[in-house]
Amino acid sequence: MPNKNINVAKATITTHRSNSTSTFFDAPTDATPQDCLEVTDRLIDQARAILNCALCDESLSLDTILQLQAVRDNLYRASQSLDMLDIAKAVEMAQESV
Repeated sequence: MPNKNINVAKATITTHRSNSTSTFFDAPTDATPQDCLEVTDRLIDQARAILNCALCDESLSLDTILQLQAVRDNLYRASQSLDMLDIAKAVEMAQESV
């Protein structure tokens, strides 16, 4: 008879702990999915702000401007993707597959 693990860990939803992006990476092992979502959203916003400032530099070449705009557009799409993420649905799907 195969050795079955009867202590299967199941995904759960826990409360959001509202970490700052700087302290989040000090101890990410206790992060909840909501924490990861929030921190990722903040990091995307910070990166977009930096890119927007960089794009104001009039000495940039057209090629550099186009590359920075492409990165900014990708960050926007990543942010939209995060907005579509339903943590409760993901947990439900994970529990169904176990």
